Amino acid sequence: MELSERTIESIDEILKKILKDGSCSVHDTGTSPDIKRKIKSKKICKALNLIRLKSNNQYELDEKGILVIQDGGIENYLNNLRLDRDLEKTIKDLTKENLENQFKHNIIFVCLGGVIGLLTTAITMAVQPDSAKQYINKINEMVEQDKRISKGLQTDIQQMRSEITSLKKQIDSLRNASDNKTKHNNVY
Repeated sequence: MELSERTIESIDEILKKILKDGSCSVHDTGTSPDIKRKIKSKKICKALNLIRLKSNNQYELDEKGILVIQDGGIENYLNNLRLDRDLEKTIKDLTKENLENQFKHNIIFVCLGGVIGLLTTAITMAVQPDSAKQYINKINEMVEQDKRISKGLQTDIQQMRSEITSLKKQIDSLRNASDNKTKHNNVY
């Protein structure tokens, strides 16, 4: 559903009137196109939590309604909301893709390390026939090496989680900074 230009203007008028007068009443009776548009605008404002019921059919601004006014109207507010959602989705997609690639690379490195270890052991045993004790020592070394690699993977996973947390905090701080800048610009 796309909002018509008149509906957008009507929403902006309602919000500005409430800001100016402190409250506003929108009567749900009548059949003229103007009254129908005002009723529709009121319903949209309520659905978006821009206004809240103060008392009998009197409405006051909600926090989001103030943000709409600061953003320069409902059209700008909805565009900013859409941009925020798109930005958040893009960041999530990029973070997810990055983590998947890092995980795949880690698996490849572990497998490669295991193959190199097995080849080294096989070549060493083929070139120098060793006693069973030396063979067991080599196997123990390989097991220890695999444990170190596994521990390194756990560390990498923890680092990835902390990076995700850090990115979320940065997103929140960017939003707050953007909101504060918008509020600051609209105050003047």
